[in-house]
Amino acid sequence: MLSDDYKAVNFRGVVSTKANEIATAKEDRDYAEMKGDVMSVTLFGDSAVASGLIDASWRDEQGKTQQITVRFLAVLRRQKGEWKLVATQSTRFNKPSNG
Repeated sequence: MLSDDYKAVNFRGVVSTKANEIATAKEDRDYAEMKGDVMSVTLFGDSAVASGLIDASWRDEQGKTQQITVRFLAVLRRQKGEWKLVATQSTRFNKPSNG
């Protein structure tokens, strides 16, 4: 799903490559739940820009449930007939409270 020239910028401002993302994913925490909500997709020929939110939760070392919501922006490009992620950027998102 990742293009060979994939680049990412995470909510900490760290720039990453495809190889680094794959290595990091193998060592990442075990998420109890992770769900994405794509809010918009705009096509530009063989390219697309998608944005949305990702909600994730996990248990920390003390067993307490931790949660985060991240807003993402992704650039995809059709390569050899398949859509591949070319670039993503994510930032922490604080959902407005209901009330």
